[in-house]
Amino acid sequence: MICPHCRNKIAWFKVVLLTRWSNIQCKTCGYQWNRDHNRQSFIVDTTAILMAMPTAFIADIKGISVGLLYLSAVLVLASFIDAKTIRLVSPAVRKTNKLE
Repeated sequence: MICPHCRNKIAWFKVVLLTRWSNIQCKTCGYQWNRDHNRQSFIVDTTAILMAMPTAFIADIKGISVGLLYLSAVLVLASFIDAKTIRLVSPAVRKTNKLE
């Protein structure tokens, strides 16, 4: 992940903890960023859920430890992909979905 303002690298594990309501601050330039929830975010989250669904079947056939290992691997992989492909936006420029 790269800061859109100064192009400084941001660690992917810090971006994983970023939610719609929290900010991440760049150490170099001091700008704060939010994540933009768009179609890409929905697709990554849906794919992670669909990939995690076979956990019960794997746990039933191979054992609970293998099922939990599979689930952990899927969630870490989905978090990594989400963090690498996320789009950061400034909270001031963020679109609001207010009904008027």
